[in-house]
Amino acid sequence: GGLVGMLGALGGFFLPPLFAYAQAWTGLPQMTFFVLFLLTAISFLWMHLTVLQLLQQEAKHLRNDFELKEDRPC
Repeated sequence: GGLVGMLGALGGFFLPPLFAYAQAWTGLPQMTFFVLFLLTAISFLWMHLTVLQLLQQEAKHLRNDFELKEDRPC
C-alpha cells in the first residue's frame, strides 16, 4: 500500500546516511548494527509506554487485577 511504501522510502532515504555518519564519527564498521539496535530499543520503549497509557485510560477497572511480582510466591 501507499503508507508502507512511504515508510520504506523514508527508511531508505534516512538510514544509509545515518549509518555512514555513525561509522565516520566512531570509525567502527559495526555502528550500523548499533544504530539499528537504538532504533529498535526506542521503538520498543515508545510502544510499551503507549500500551501502558492506553491500559490506564481505557481499563481503569483492571488496575488492581494485574498480578505484580511481589504478589506471586517465589
